Amino acid sequence: MKDSDYTLEEVSFHHVVLEGSHYEIGEQLAEYIKGDEDRVSRYTAHRVNPKKLGFDNFQSLRMYYEDVCPGISEELQGVADGLGLSIDMMPYWETSLISPQMSTCSQVAVLSTITEDEHSYLGRNYDYDTTRDDRVLCTTRAKGKASHIGFTAFLYGRHDGMNEHGLIASLTGAGVFDVPLKRRGVVIWVAIRSILDSCRDVKEALALLEKVPVGDFDSLVLLDRSSNAALVEYADGVSSVKEIHFNDPDGYLYSVNHYRLPSMLEFNKMNVGIMGHSQLRGEAIESTLEPLIPQINKEDIKRLLSTCHPKGLCNHYYGDGFGTLWSVIYDSTSGMVEACFGAPSHNPYREYYLEDPAGMEHHSATAPVSHSRLPI
Repeated sequence: MKDSDYTLEEVSFHHVVLEGSHYEIGEQLAEYIKGDEDRVSRYTAHRVNPKKLGFDNFQSLRMYYEDVCPGISEELQGVADGLGLSIDMMPYWETSLISPQMSTCSQVAVLSTITEDEHSYLGRNYDYDTTRDDRVLCTTRAKGKASHIGFTAFLYGRHDGMNEHGLIASLTGAGVFDVPLKRRGVVIWVAIRSILDSCRDVKEALALLEKVPVGDFDSLVLLDRSSNAALVEYADGVSSVKEIHFNDPDGYLYSVNHYRLPSMLEFNKMNVGIMGHSQLRGEAIESTLEPLIPQINKEDIKRLLSTCHPKGLCNHYYGDGFGTLWSVIYDSTSGMVEACFGAPSHNPYREYYLEDPAGMEHHSATAPVSHSRLPI
C-alpha cells in the first residue's frame, strides 16, 4: 500500500508485570485502571443480573467461573475492592459468557523438526479496531500457578500466551458472530487463561478442555516445548481436534477465520462473509512456509506476519474491525517472546521474558488505517 492509502493513527499499549496472590494481582490491576475514565468505563458497568445468564444468584455465577479458572474470582475481587465497587459490577462476568464480536486473526504453530534452529514457534497476528481492545501485554506471576505472558481479554482472560513450561495457547475467530448460542459456555479466552495457569503441555491442556464448557465460535491452537501441537475448533459447544507431534510429517498447523477440520466444515455456512479473505490468508501461510521446510527460521515467520494481505497476514482495515493490532512470536523452546505493538509493517518487535521486573510500561504504536474497505 502507498502512504496515501491510509491515515496513520497513534495507539497506546501497555506491558504490565503482576505478581502475588490472585487477590493482590487484582489490587494491582485496580491501580492500573484508576485515573483513566476510558478504562474505568470499560471494566466496570451496571450490576450483572445472574438470572439472565441462567444462574439462580451471583454466588453460583461466581463459582461457575471459579470451577473453570481457579483464582479468577479472587482477582476480580481484588479489582472491585481496589476500586471501591461491588464485585458484581464487572462486565467480565457477562461478556465472557456470551458470544463476543468476531476475532479476526491468523496464527501458525511450527514444530522444531522443520525449523533451522530447532526451536518451536507460534506466530500470530491479532486483528481488530483501535478502540475496543485492552491492548495490554501482561506478565502474570500468581502464587501457586504457572507464570505466563500474553495479551489480555477484558484484563482477566487471555487472547494468547505462553507459560513457564513453554506451553502456548492462542485463539482465532471462526468467522461467526451475532448468532444466538444454544449451549451455555464460556468464551475461549477464559479457557486460555486456565490453560496457561495450570497446564504443562498439550496433553494436559486437551484434558482440561474436555472439562471446560467452551460455548463460542472460535479456534484454539496449542503448542508445547516437546513439539506437540493441536488445533481445536469450537462451534457453540461442538468441537473437533487435530493433533500433530514431533515426528509428524506436516510439521506445522494453523488457523485463520473459517473452519478447517472435516467435522466442522458445516459451520462455514454461518460465516459472515470473510471466507474468501480467510482462505487467502491460509494460502499465504502455506505458500510462504512450505518451500522453506525444513529450514524455517524466525525471520521467515516475521516476514509472513509483516507482509500485507493477500501475500501475508498483516491487515490495515481497522474501520471494519480488521486491522492488525499486534503481532507476536512465542518461542516455546527458549521462553522468549517478541511482540510488536501495532501493525508489524510499521512498528518494531520488542523482546520480553517471564522474569521481567514488576511494573508497567507504556508504548505508542502506529496503526495505518486504510481508506479502503475490507476486500472480501
